[in-house]
Amino acid sequence: MYDGTTFKRLRDGSDSATFAHGINDANSIVGGAGTIYGTTGFLESGRTFTPINFPGTNVYEYATDINNKGEIVGLAFNGLYSNAYTHDNDQFQNIDVPGATINSASGINDQALIVGY
Repeated sequence: MYDGTTFKRLRDGSDSATFAHGINDANSIVGGAGTIYGTTGFLESGRTFTPINFPGTNVYEYATDINNKGEIVGLAFNGLYSNAYTHDNDQFQNIDVPGATINSASGINDQALIVGY
């Protein structure tokens, strides 16, 4: 995280890679962390990393954005296809486009409007 003057380094435990994808006004950060062989989604708030893992067996997971209400969007890839999701109050909702095999939610605003592919 860069505030215009200094950098804040993020690292989720001993994972070899930590990717920050979104931040809200409270400086809560979402992203993915892991290795080349798999990642899990996370929410970082106050230096505490909380896993955000879509149900099922997934290889790569990323929380991609968070709005000021704390609603999170992201994607989970199981090796064959990816699911887009929302996460709010510890509840997941799948938001895949009907018939699509590759889905991703990449942004959410404070009105809970979601963009992605």
